Amino acid sequence: MRRLFAASAMALLLAAGAAQAQVDTAGVDAAVQRVLPEVVAWRRDFHQHPELGFAETRSAGVIADHLRSLGLEVRTGVGKTGVVGILRGARPGRTVALRADMDALPVQEATGLDFASSATGTYMGNTVPVAHACGHDMHMAMLMGATEVLAGMKDRIAGTVVFVFQPAEEGAPPGEPKGGAALMIAEGALNDPKPEAIFGLHVVPGRPGSVFYRPEGFMAASDRVDIRLKGKQTHGAWPWRGVDVIAVAGQVVETVNTLTARTVDPTTTPTVFTIATINAGVRYNIIPDSATLSGTLRTFDTAQRDALVARAETAIDHVAEAYGATAEFGVKQNAALVFNDPGLSAWLAPVLTEAAGEGNVNPATPPTTVAEVT
Repeated sequence: MRRLFAASAMALLLAAGAAQAQVDTAGVDAAVQRVLPEVVAWRRDFHQHPELGFAETRSAGVIADHLRSLGLEVRTGVGKTGVVGILRGARPGRTVALRADMDALPVQEATGLDFASSATGTYMGNTVPVAHACGHDMHMAMLMGATEVLAGMKDRIAGTVVFVFQPAEEGAPPGEPKGGAALMIAEGALNDPKPEAIFGLHVVPGRPGSVFYRPEGFMAASDRVDIRLKGKQTHGAWPWRGVDVIAVAGQVVETVNTLTARTVDPTTTPTVFTIATINAGVRYNIIPDSATLSGTLRTFDTAQRDALVARAETAIDHVAEAYGATAEFGVKQNAALVFNDPGLSAWLAPVLTEAAGEGNVNPATPPTTVAEVT
């Protein structure tokens, strides 16, 4: 984590306009070293106390208290549990934002770590285990550390840095119309001051100390797909007396897989269309009258995505009609394409190399079909 944290602190300091003040890179590294034990402690604390989307009250409190202790302007409750901190440099300059996400996932942790989570939360009306399985505990801790480093160099910063701690990155919780980023933006998180650029990062398993990215499209746009099939209930011994939605569901999965594999050129734009849930029936010998399917669509090209959605809806209607069933098809975007500005990426490249070390930065990583959900 040290190298990655150092890279982020260095890059973000320069992005804030401090390059104009000829930043002492050795001084930045020394400041990172001083705060690193705190970053580790914060990360372990967050890891041990995870919270689901829009329920990150404890995490938000820890973050807000730290930002206030550094003398920042702090706004809480932005997008329910979001936190915004503002650091104004000693001299006028540009405004950038640094962002971290805060929410955990409804999964059981089985790592056996001393600081492993034993927390629970409420998800879809059920009590569930909760754990930081996606690295957001590290994101919060690293951004808190970067905040401390930058606050200690306020007199050398020309410009303003906005620190955004976002809730509900893993998608809008059931019953919520918007996820954390959309809600924070709607409530003015990026107003007064308005950032000209936003920097963020995401940890993943891999070689420690390495940094990778790509200009332009990097992380896929993500859509949630919901399909509801309506047939006619009948006894399992007399399938011809009803309309078998189980058979329809099987054909729908095959249709989706074939459409993706046979109508999209994988050499031009990566595309993934996955049906991940199928729910139907209550008894082994009764064919139910309805079935619901849900899945995810990951794309990098808007026109190609729209065309595939239209083809899928038409094809699924035809499949259902062939069996005498009906189909309802719905698509909701969870995340837009993560697009890295080419000019900004080129400007940042030598900074990342300086901070992470020669050979530790890959600026030409292939696009990934995982998404940064809003």
